[in-house]
Amino acid sequence: MPFADNPIRSNTTEDRRYSVGITGTGAANPTKNFGDGIGVARQGAGVYRFTFLNFYGAFKGCDVRQLRAVTVANVKQCTITCGVPTAAVGTTPGFVDVQLWGAAGAARDLAADEFMELEFCFAGMGG
Repeated sequence: MPFADNPIRSNTTEDRRYSVGITGTGAANPTKNFGDGIGVARQGAGVYRFTFLNFYGAFKGCDVRQLRAVTVANVKQCTITCGVPTAAVGTTPGFVDVQLWGAAGAARDLAADEFMELEFCFAGMGG
């Protein structure tokens, strides 16, 4: 939460941020903990497709809020990459794939006791 005398500023119109949290299940679809309007499904080893069930504006990017685990050392050197978003077309929602990488640089799934929280940022279409 920004301080009243230090508001968040942006060079794009109407920035919108949407958070989503998932719990790993190994080689299966993860469990979504929060993130209304965003669906998630596992596409392959460590690849999670986040589908935007509503139109939120122009996709700007994805921030990792946190990786957590019951055994913290299991995620301490993991990284996440965000693919190029696919825009919504007609009634087909847009999506973006996010991939989790392990310490050795190989793709890996979230285990049952591991958690990922992301924040997706969109800009309003006004400029």
